[in-house]
Amino acid sequence: MPLVLSPMTEEDIPAYSEILWSAFDRGLMPLFYPNGRTPEIDKHTFRHNLKAFRTDLDQRYMKVIDTDLPPGDKDPQQEGRIVSVSLWHVYDHDRTDEEMKKAEERGKEDGFAPGANVAMMEAFFGTLAACKKEILGNRAYIYPPKMQLLNLIPILALATGTFASPSVPPLDYGPCHQKMLGGSTHVVQAINDFCSKRDITVPSSYAWTGVKRGTEWAGNIPGKHLGTSRVRIDGFCSNGHSWVPQYWCKKQFLDVCAKGNYNGFGEGFFGKNGCQKFIIEDGYGPIAQ
Repeated sequence: MPLVLSPMTEEDIPAYSEILWSAFDRGLMPLFYPNGRTPEIDKHTFRHNLKAFRTDLDQRYMKVIDTDLPPGDKDPQQEGRIVSVSLWHVYDHDRTDEEMKKAEERGKEDGFAPGANVAMMEAFFGTLAACKKEILGNRAYIYPPKMQLLNLIPILALATGTFASPSVPPLDYGPCHQKMLGGSTHVVQAINDFCSKRDITVPSSYAWTGVKRGTEWAGNIPGKHLGTSRVRIDGFCSNGHSWVPQYWCKKQFLDVCAKGNYNGFGEGFFGKNGCQKFIIEDGYGPIAQ
């Protein structure tokens, strides 16, 4: 099976589009296009890919040809069949805010294909964009977006909250709610509000400061706390800024609450080697050091 790696040409776009659809057919495509593949979707996809190939100078397209196989229906060359493709974005210099804004606007020019699940696609790609902006910013970098999609489907599904994975258990609020009977610690509200942010990274000012809910002082009932509750994440992981998906943000805080004191206050260590410290504490006064 002799394989030949070479740059793609404009004539390879039909084969490129076909391979992309096949690669994501059982993952993303049914979510993006719930009514199935149509000729209108194919036309929109082809026009979008062709335009990007011609105009986006930051993109690098590559293909792998198996020279032992006969050309496929959409293969323009006669020396074999395209069996794999890749798309790399190469940003070889730090970009200005204006350059970033123009790139974002170019990406939205074509809109969505007919029959697309717009809400799903906006949530999914919005999460990707937010994470890149938070972690990479305007710096020079190289990444393969299509490869990222294959690797990040499970975790981004949880982050967007737009579809459920059968392997992911539902969130259990029960034990944490039990800590609130007879009074209000505001913990659950603080957890939900804090974890509603889709691009939480540790460390960051947002994670460190956290979210506080409740009143500054509302008196005491024996065994109950009626003031404020704060949730936040401290820590520093070896890979630098580590992203906390929404689902795991809520689940791990609920675990801390369930194992905490009568108010649900406590702390737990998560992430690689316990590098993330999830904290639920009294929100009255400054952040505990």
